[in-house]
Amino acid sequence: RAAGPPPVLEFPPIAGALPGPLTGSVAVQGRVRAGAAEGLLDDVVGPGFTLIAAAGDPLAGLDDARREWLARVPVRAVSLDPAAPGGVADADGRLSAWLSGAGVHAALVRPDFYVLGTAGTPADVPALVAALQDHLTVTASTT
Repeated sequence: RAAGPPPVLEFPPIAGALPGPLTGSVAVQGRVRAGAAEGLLDDVVGPGFTLIAAAGDPLAGLDDARREWLARVPVRAVSLDPAAPGGVADADGRLSAWLSGAGVHAALVRPDFYVLGTAGTPADVPALVAALQDHLTVTASTT
């Protein structure tokens, strides 16, 4: 057992944190299917930060250092393309409709379900991840 309390994540303010049309809104909680598991997205992929991409490998274009950092946070990378790495089937279509309705390729969602930022295209995902890394700080609790 570790000594002391776990680190506390300090979320940056939503307003102006990361760019995107969905920034500051509550994310859609759609139903997904991954293998035999079906349920709400966070129940299937787990809690925490989630990078949701409309299609393809959500981590394509990221260098090894960024991928390792995402794994340490952790950030779960999910594609709405079941054949892609991290892929799930959008069982009720809500997540796909949400992203396409906003005209974005990907959304970065905080553990409290608020959108921290979006990427308009797959090529914009590395900048979104870099912005998260610049804004997120982990500090030890003083209590």
